[in-house]
Amino acid sequence: MKKLAIMTVLAIAVGAASATDIGLRVGGVGGLNTDIAGFEGVGVTVGQKFGKLGAELAYDREWKAFTAVSRYSMVGSYDVASFKKLTFAAKAGVAYIDPAVGVSGYAATVGAGVSYPLTKKVSLVADYFHQFSQDRINSFNGNLFTLGAKYSF
Repeated sequence: MKKLAIMTVLAIAVGAASATDIGLRVGGVGGLNTDIAGFEGVGVTVGQKFGKLGAELAYDREWKAFTAVSRYSMVGSYDVASFKKLTFAAKAGVAYIDPAVGVSGYAATVGAGVSYPLTKKVSLVADYFHQFSQDRINSFNGNLFTLGAKYSF
């Protein structure tokens, strides 16, 4: 049921994408335990800016060893500084982590991001998050790095 609710929110956001941005990203996660370090994954994002504030929904599919992991997240951001064309933002959010094998659960994320506009509509983005999970899925705690591009409508 939780997956259905999260996917419904993502679908509504995509359907209302007339004044938003859509992004594709790749990334990696390292957990606390070296046995589980090294997620590799891809994702899609849908975001909206409200001045310096931003909101983003994301779906990432990551591979941990031989197991696939789905990660649904909602992240808020605040632009804290600009230097030349670079924009730096503080970010925080929540994620629902659903491995193909094992238990699922929630995590909180805090981090930072930077964006660089290539054109009026296309930007390169890089994000860093530290993830804090529930005890039952604490093997997913760690650092998340992503790189990607966004297209603004």
